[in-house]
Amino acid sequence: MERYNKEVKIDAIWNEEKSAALKDFIMAHSQAQSKEQKLRNELLTIQYKIEDYIESENMSDPLGC
Repeated sequence: MERYNKEVKIDAIWNEEKSAALKDFIMAHSQAQSKEQKLRNELLTIQYKIEDYIESENMSDPLGC
């Protein structure tokens, strides 16, 4: 019985062809979004960064002192 190896190879991570294809996909999707959708995404990004910052501050001071 042959096992399937799920290990990710280094060349798959830094594959420039796949990276370029992903970049093209993201750019095409971004261009199709309305200004309102882009603004909402930017605001959500800020919200998540603030939440992450607050959580990391809480982790460094678990007793709240």
